[in-house]
Amino acid sequence: MDTEPSGAKAASGLCQWTPTQSTFVLTFLTNIVADGTKTSTGFKKVHLNACAKALNDHFKLTRTGDQVSNHLKTWKKKYVRINYLKNLSAALWDEDEFIVSLDHDHYKGHMADPKNKADDEYLNKPLPYYGFLATIFGNSVATGQYAKSSNDPIGTDRSEGVSHGGDATAENDGLNHGIDKKRPMTWLKHFSVAPRR
Repeated sequence: MDTEPSGAKAASGLCQWTPTQSTFVLTFLTNIVADGTKTSTGFKKVHLNACAKALNDHFKLTRTGDQVSNHLKTWKKKYVRINYLKNLSAALWDEDEFIVSLDHDHYKGHMADPKNKADDEYLNKPLPYYGFLATIFGNSVATGQYAKSSNDPIGTDRSEGVSHGGDATAENDGLNHGIDKKRPMTWLKHFSVAPRR
């Protein structure tokens, strides 16, 4: 059973979540995503409140949308950690059973670090909730896959060694400004601007 801080309306300050309640919330929110109503920044308050109402009706509880939101943050942390573990160089990922596997030596080495003690919950055992998490958070969690360091160039000079003449700023600043010298401004005809009143 998970315990986490609850919204301001709860008297005790902590909210207990059973695995059945968590599965209910994850299933409800997965269905919202499947319907295409989740925004790119997460769930709207109306969706979280609807989830809390359905949860309350089913389990005879008094959860709020804020408590559902806090519970979702806990699951998002788990999803991020599982993805981190999936990408370890020694890890194997079973897509069918959702298992992050490490052989005995790598497992011992990983668990020897005190900051990794909580990872035991995710390693070498099925993660039945991972499918829900991937649906809910799949495209909204930063993975760092395309991150650049401060030493990496942001843009590259495509015209190196080639002189086209014309726009000196676009040619010489080393960036591609989307200027096509062969077909200039042809995209402009696709836009219409309504006159101001």
